[in-house]
Amino acid sequence: MATSKSDGAGLERERIAASVVLPCIDVDPEQRVLVCHDDYEFVSKNLLSRGHLVHSWWRMATEAHTASPWPDGGPFEAGVLRLSKDKGAFEMALHAARSVLLPNAPLWVYGANDEGIKSAGKVMQRVLSDVKTVDTRKHCRVVVGTTPNGSAGLKGTIEQWSQSAELHHQEGSVTHTVFPGIFAKGSLDPATKLLLKTMDAPQPSHSVLDYACGAGVIGGWMARKEPSVAITQIDADAVAAVAAHRNLPHARTLVGASLNVLEPDETFDVIASNPPIHIGKSRDYGVLRNLIVASKARLRPRGTVWLVVQRQADIAALLGRTFRKSGIAAEDGRFRVWKAY
Repeated sequence: MATSKSDGAGLERERIAASVVLPCIDVDPEQRVLVCHDDYEFVSKNLLSRGHLVHSWWRMATEAHTASPWPDGGPFEAGVLRLSKDKGAFEMALHAARSVLLPNAPLWVYGANDEGIKSAGKVMQRVLSDVKTVDTRKHCRVVVGTTPNGSAGLKGTIEQWSQSAELHHQEGSVTHTVFPGIFAKGSLDPATKLLLKTMDAPQPSHSVLDYACGAGVIGGWMARKEPSVAITQIDADAVAAVAAHRNLPHARTLVGASLNVLEPDETFDVIASNPPIHIGKSRDYGVLRNLIVASKARLRPRGTVWLVVQRQADIAALLGRTFRKSGIAAEDGRFRVWKAY
């Protein structure tokens, strides 16, 4: 697969945003700081080097760290929050951070202008007091607010953010539990719809892996097609994993950024995925490439990999080098479904 010019752009975006917020963080070394959604630890490692007491909360897992749907520990004297690209996820994260911060604690929020940071202050005013912009540089902005006394208006548990979504399949409608920030808001997006329309139904007692499972749409479809299948679901988003487990309680659901979260000798009859190809707003094919390469060792004899990706993702050569046979099973104007074995 050819390397995209955008590969690595997401990482550089995170580095730049961190460089803008770090000079704004003004806390005493003995104060405990909650650093939220700093996926590449540019902020937390810098604060640690200054001698600060840092506790990290990640919603998204990477190869370097795991993730959890809600921050633990606390209370903390200060917080730093990376802006989420999804407005609902950002608002939920604000409430989550506030729920473990002491009264009158500062909470700095940072992000890029094209990510919506300019409007973040309005959302912050619903949760925090004395909200103001403290820096604007490098096409980024830092906004700070203070946690109020009391818990008025606070939605301080993940349960309070649970929602229901209706998924309209060819076979009928299915109600799913979703949370803010889950891919496609837990709905049946066009790519997944094409994948489900194209895939073969699983055989009885097959072992199935749904990677980047989101709210469990693919695994749920397979379970309805063949109730005897054993389903494993993996997602890097710890909140999505909560939804997937609620929607498919008999499946095994794991939080992880790759297939490395599995036991070394685990294999499957079917691996299906609508994998992410972005870091924030920047396109990045790293997850897709790693999934293709790692899937070969995870397939049982006669096992099959099904992937749905955007048409511009040129994975033909990589699939050809990795698997015995591969090809396009279906396509439309935007997406392709690839089958490999």
